[in-house]
Amino acid sequence: MNMNNWFPAVIATLLVIGAGIGVGYVLENVGSPQAASGNGIYHLDLVVTTDNYFNASVGQQPAFFVLSGGKLVSSANITLPSDTTIAVTIFNYDNGNGTPSAPQFLNVTGTTGGTEFVMNNTLVNSTYSGNSISVSGGETVSSVNVSVISHTFTILNLYGTGSNLNIPVPESSVVQATFTTGAPGQFIWMCQVPCGSGIDGVSGAMATAGWMTGSITIS
Repeated sequence: MNMNNWFPAVIATLLVIGAGIGVGYVLENVGSPQAASGNGIYHLDLVVTTDNYFNASVGQQPAFFVLSGGKLVSSANITLPSDTTIAVTIFNYDNGNGTPSAPQFLNVTGTTGGTEFVMNNTLVNSTYSGNSISVSGGETVSSVNVSVISHTFTILNLYGTGSNLNIPVPESSVVQATFTTGAPGQFIWMCQVPCGSGIDGVSGAMATAGWMTGSITIS
């Protein structure tokens, strides 16, 4: 999987008009996770990058990072506040698709209204003014077609209900969704599209915290 060249290497300022959310960041070096919240909403911004060196035998692998304080930081341990609306934005630089581990992971589950907002190269219009890029357009969906799914951000068995928070991520896209946390707890997040190493694609990044899986602490 390779980065699609329509997606900018650096997002200096991205104003998402269609979703009414403004995001302005510069991607820099990996640092320590930093929490940021305001107006009763906690923003969890995630970035999927490709061609990350894993080791000498596996080579390059995709990975989720948390965008915090203008830096990409590890997604191995993500902390979220309890009883709070979480606004998730996923910037996916991966232009390759895959096959989910089960058809159910094509569906949006556990989000507000059971939907997500998707922007990609075919849906948006953009204009440049000064030092900013204004982006408008996109669509609200409850599922993603198997032909374009790239990754998922999935929190398994959230609150022991047997239900998952599942946000499917199309190739080369920006995805936004919200969900609400409850009481404190410890959970696992992972991608449900095998995109790692090995014959079945579930080794390497798929089995390593901070790549395609990790923990969620709600506190």
